[in-house]
Amino acid sequence: MKSNFGGKVIIEDVFYVPDMKYNLMSIVQLVEKGFSVTMDGKSLKLFDAKKNLVLKSTLSKNKTYRCSISSDKMMCMSATISEDAETLWHWWYGHLNFRSLSELNTKDLVHGLPKLNVKKSICEICVKIKQSRMPFVFEAPKRAS
Repeated sequence: MKSNFGGKVIIEDVFYVPDMKYNLMSIVQLVEKGFSVTMDGKSLKLFDAKKNLVLKSTLSKNKTYRCSISSDKMMCMSATISEDAETLWHWWYGHLNFRSLSELNTKDLVHGLPKLNVKKSICEICVKIKQSRMPFVFEAPKRAS
């Protein structure tokens, strides 16, 4: 991206959502990537690792900092998952069971949710999460005699 002050800044590992009206940047994630942030009153300043000013923004009415960033070159990598719709919706709803997903559809509670069939397959992640832990050993061997 081009900074507001003429320099070029690279922010890696960013999720790109096509046709999104506004993009959000997480301050915590920028700090984890080596940037630093100062907030003073209603202004925010973002600095790169070399302490160069990258952008400056003021607090808006809806409690966000708005900034306009133009990009020189965008290099996007994409990943696709070739899973069926039932599995994807199961993942997107935090591994909600398939019967409840089907119920969301029949009661028309979610816009855009396609008609889902109740799957009989087992989600590997759900099995691992629901697995009970091993019991504690009640009689530990004595260490001293």
